[in-house]
Amino acid sequence: MKKALLLFIICFLLFPNSTFAHTGLVSSSPSEGEVLTVSPEEIVLEFNTKVEQGSQFQVINPSGNGVAVTGISVEDNMLYGMFPQELQGGEYQILWNIIGADGHPIEGEISFTVESEQEKTSNEESNQIINKDEQSMEEDPVVVEMERANTPAIMSTIAIILAILAIVSFFYVIKKGKIQ
Repeated sequence: MKKALLLFIICFLLFPNSTFAHTGLVSSSPSEGEVLTVSPEEIVLEFNTKVEQGSQFQVINPSGNGVAVTGISVEDNMLYGMFPQELQGGEYQILWNIIGADGHPIEGEISFTVESEQEKTSNEESNQIINKDEQSMEEDPVVVEMERANTPAIMSTIAIILAILAIVSFFYVIKKGKIQ
């Protein structure tokens, strides 16, 4: 019994992320907040675990209406879809709804922007002005912010520690009760 309990505890400590992990979005194309100068031809969503069949997404245009997406398919941890028509300028939302490898439904949202022809022209003019200013300025040091700790992994570890303490306490109480 003690060996089985010890093995159980060791597995939880060695594999906490795989034991308690839910599927999450790893990357996307277009990515969150990306500004595109040309309309994307496809959407690719990559997740950290396998995605089950029945997973889907929809794209909402700046007017709040759905955009036609064809060929939505699931391959392992990837979700794909194609645009049959070019997207007009504006901000778009990708609303995804998947079934993770653990069977739980998970949803999320990504926004991206497609620049219109007017925006492209004004941005090119702005870039020319900025480039002239940059040439005249000295370079300032760049401060890079470290990524925050993976909160779900920390929460999983805390949950495991609390579960271990509860199990040890339970067996301690049972053992103490038998001695007296």
